[in-house]
Amino acid sequence: MNELAQLNLGAARAKTGLDLVSGDRIAFDGSTYAKREKQTQSKVHARAQEEGVKLFRSLGYQIYPYAVGVRNVFTLADFLAIRGKRVVFVECLSDTNLSPETIERKRQLQEFGELCFIAMTGSKFADSDEPTKAKERIASEFDLIFFHVNPYHGDRVVGHTYQTIAWATTKAKGIKARYLLETSRRHCLLTLQIVTRILTNPFRTVISYPVLEPRREFERIYLSCFKALVIDQDGQFKRRLPRDEIHFRDMHRKTGVKAVTHEAELSLAVGYGGMDGTAFQPIDLLPEGREEEQANLTAIFKLPTAAYSTALLRIFADRGFTVESE
Repeated sequence: MNELAQLNLGAARAKTGLDLVSGDRIAFDGSTYAKREKQTQSKVHARAQEEGVKLFRSLGYQIYPYAVGVRNVFTLADFLAIRGKRVVFVECLSDTNLSPETIERKRQLQEFGELCFIAMTGSKFADSDEPTKAKERIASEFDLIFFHVNPYHGDRVVGHTYQTIAWATTKAKGIKARYLLETSRRHCLLTLQIVTRILTNPFRTVISYPVLEPRREFERIYLSCFKALVIDQDGQFKRRLPRDEIHFRDMHRKTGVKAVTHEAELSLAVGYGGMDGTAFQPIDLLPEGREEEQANLTAIFKLPTAAYSTALLRIFADRGFTVESE
């Protein structure tokens, strides 16, 4: 049997060492909690839970996919995700169930593992001011991903890249990156390296969500943050494609992918080295077939002033990275 197959309650108890209880064994209003929940939950909530399970499986977690809690703790999560010694209780939140009281009740599960919430987005009400502020409060303390309701492109879970459930770390520890800043009269060089390991799927199973190889995922993160800086500075890329998508290939060259603002030119190149006294080597100049550890992938941002460096580091911090100077 595939190692990532659905867990039963006994297997989940054995893997976690917790006295877990299942919603299908808790008496509730003449039935069981699981049955009553299935009868009353919306289709959107059910789909969010289903897609959440698929996402966690794609990240290499094993799943107990039913309502689950811990004995003598009077709250349940929608499902449980387990990866090695890591235990994550996952709860889907409807647009009308974002209250502090709900979060405090679910917080009890933090004593026994991590807590991740799935909230809704894509509808007018879900993205209105009040629910958005509630989600921001939740995201300040917990991993928060989104179930995006989209009748044109299909319903999907989004926003997990910058949440610690996708990394070998926790919310409390954060996703670590380090940087080195060198300044001259003409420009600033910001060398940045993501240190925390990103999760891959070790079980070679069919996945529902694409899990990129670590180098590609890191490149995508570096480019996304660089693009955010260019937009914030009212700049534009020198070489533009339809919908302003940029060739990842440009990043592999020594000259990097380039953009301009009203002040000057800025660029991003990715490769290896550049930290700890080692020379930076763009990917294009590496010997063919050379394999590198994912944590060694480095980004070099050539920026006009120190203010740009500060703005870029703030973008990384806003996306959940703990960025520390070398």
